[in-house]
Amino acid sequence: MMLMEIVWTIIFALTLLLTLLVGLTIWRAVHREKRREAMDGYIEAHFDEWFAHLYYGAEAPEYDGSRRKRMAIERVFSTFLYNGYSAEIKKRISEYARKNLSEGYGRDLKSPLWAHRVNALNRISEFEVPGFADFHSRRRLARMTRSEYFRYLIYLSHFDMNAFRTKFLSGKDLSEYDYKKIFTRLDDDKIFNIQSLYRVMPDSGRYAYIDRVSRTATLRAGRWLESLLKDDDAEVRIRVLKAVQERRIVEAPGHLMQFFNSDVWEERMLVCRLAPYIGEVSIEGLRRCTSDRHPLVRSAATGSLRYFHSKEVGSPVGYEPGSIREGVSE
Repeated sequence: MMLMEIVWTIIFALTLLLTLLVGLTIWRAVHREKRREAMDGYIEAHFDEWFAHLYYGAEAPEYDGSRRKRMAIERVFSTFLYNGYSAEIKKRISEYARKNLSEGYGRDLKSPLWAHRVNALNRISEFEVPGFADFHSRRRLARMTRSEYFRYLIYLSHFDMNAFRTKFLSGKDLSEYDYKKIFTRLDDDKIFNIQSLYRVMPDSGRYAYIDRVSRTATLRAGRWLESLLKDDDAEVRIRVLKAVQERRIVEAPGHLMQFFNSDVWEERMLVCRLAPYIGEVSIEGLRRCTSDRHPLVRSAATGSLRYFHSKEVGSPVGYEPGSIREGVSE
């Protein structure tokens, strides 16, 4: 009898728990739908006022400090920023957010809820809200998740490059993808501003930095990249060769000739692909590589030799190395 009572008690408890979970799920769905409807209603009712404020400087709609209304305003701002904006619109968004939304963002940045903290970090960066560069104490920084930390770095890059440089190497285990997202948001001047940190970056940061520098249209970038071809790390050299190939510019052809004899097949393949940009001095190396033990090296060497041959007979194929410097600034 005791066993049956225990079984029925367990069944009752599980049924009650399941009922509570179903009820909670339904309640959350209803609450989410009501919130969405309220936000849609606010935007529909006030969009023209926001348009007039952001475009012409008219008075902004009243804000009562509620989270729901703040979320609606954020959607309006994001829409304007996503669909094209002037410097004046961006300035008005930043100013409004500073005056009216900063207090709420400050609370959210201290929230025990991860989603609130991340949303606040995203918004203060997106709207460029000043005043949060020194917001986080050392203890709070140490407790940040990796996702929060890279968002915080993005924010710092807008307002305090000195703090960005200081906190950039705090020991957080950021992935190469994280670093790429950070570097993508930095303009070329800021990218070169942190170049001195390259040697002390983790591998993931260095690889992402090489990729970002390769996308800057300056001869300075090319010279710096080619200086890394002496690095002891084969992965760095491979990344640099790929970056040079992406840029289609060779600043110092002599730096690349050594790779025809590299022990690393990827380096031999890449230098064969770069041969048309190196010039005819590379032909001897290409001929050796047509007998390479790796098929991709042989294929790259054959393709580049075909280019030189077609150039000799007056029917160049593909690209013309002599024209690739056009449009590149110093």
